Amino acid sequence: MPQNDRVSLPPRQYTLLTGADVSAITLQNLSYSSDVWIIAAEDATPPTSTAAGIRLEPGSLRTLTLADIWLGITPVRIFAWSEQRAELFVSHA
Repeated sequence: MPQNDRVSLPPRQYTLLTGADVSAITLQNLSYSSDVWIIAAEDATPPTSTAAGIRLEPGSLRTLTLADIWLGITPVRIFAWSEQRAELFVSHA
């Protein structure tokens, strides 16, 4: 299902950002002081680490094409994680 909205992230929890399979996503970290890690997965199972994630610094905006960034897997779902409470703008088709 397409999305174009803000998503609140609780601290230290993986939050699923996509309710269906996606191939690209645009994200903006709306937080002032918290980095957000974006992690791709092959299904809706939450990740166990941010090691393979992309870091979004406060205020940063990124458009990610999943197949171009996560080459070792066939990613279709996106999760976010933050040390502190954070807010993202999320847009995908």
